[in-house]
Amino acid sequence: MRASENGASYQVEKRYLTTATIMFLTSAKEDQEPEEFSEIFASRLEELTEEIVSFEMEVVPLSGGFIGHEIIGSELVPKKTSKHRFRRQILDEWDNRCAYCGQPGDTLDHILARSKGGSMSVVNNLLCCCRFCNGSKSDKAVWEWFRAQPFWSQEREDLINYWMEHGTLDQP
Repeated sequence: MRASENGASYQVEKRYLTTATIMFLTSAKEDQEPEEFSEIFASRLEELTEEIVSFEMEVVPLSGGFIGHEIIGSELVPKKTSKHRFRRQILDEWDNRCAYCGQPGDTLDHILARSKGGSMSVVNNLLCCCRFCNGSKSDKAVWEWFRAQPFWSQEREDLINYWMEHGTLDQP
């Protein structure tokens, strides 16, 4: 489009987004499947622009990981709220009890310490912990430390192992 204003001419070009390739890193939600999330996102994107000719999406599961912002339905949930919900889910799953000693717990412990290569934000590597156990364990190897504690029990060790495999305490 060419236009002139006060004797000056200028050209305006309208640019279109014709190709979109999006890869979603998702974690399964109880109330929403990753594919459902991507379909909602795609429909919202199509509402915003009708010019997309080629549209590809890939959904990559994270196995219970936490990234930051999340989208529930068509609503963006801020990172702070999402992180709080993620932490709360783990504490609630353990009934706010330390996975190691059973006392009230209000912190999360990295089963495999981050300094030893443990993942920072994956459900299977985090569990509810009391401040005493969290400080005492520090970055020690979990089983070496846990088995040396007076409160160690095979039942608790089995529960922690189940958590590490499934990211939940709900057994089928």
